[in-house]
Amino acid sequence: MRKRGSGSPDEVDKVEFVRQQLWNLQKLSSDPYKHNVAPDQAGRSIKSGPAVARVVAHMHRHALNQEAFAEAAGISSRTLRTILRNQKARRATWVQIAKAMGTTAEELLLS
Repeated sequence: MRKRGSGSPDEVDKVEFVRQQLWNLQKLSSDPYKHNVAPDQAGRSIKSGPAVARVVAHMHRHALNQEAFAEAAGISSRTLRTILRNQKARRATWVQIAKAMGTTAEELLLS
């Protein structure tokens, strides 16, 4: 969160990033598996190029355009485009996508 007059934007962004990472580590420190997130994936999103490749392959195999697949997954087409471009999404979104593909998030992300 940026506050006016409190340092340069880069410094404020770095502080906020570190604060968020510390919060994530504290959240996981009690029980890293309670949240179904591996300790090395403690951020808010999980990046997975291979999962994105599987999503695209699924869309091609079933002749689905982005809008149709996004609707089936219960996400917006804009969210899907962002995931395909950045190759990352929140865990809950990966779960929705995996369900639309008939698999689990673990299989989608770890295969």
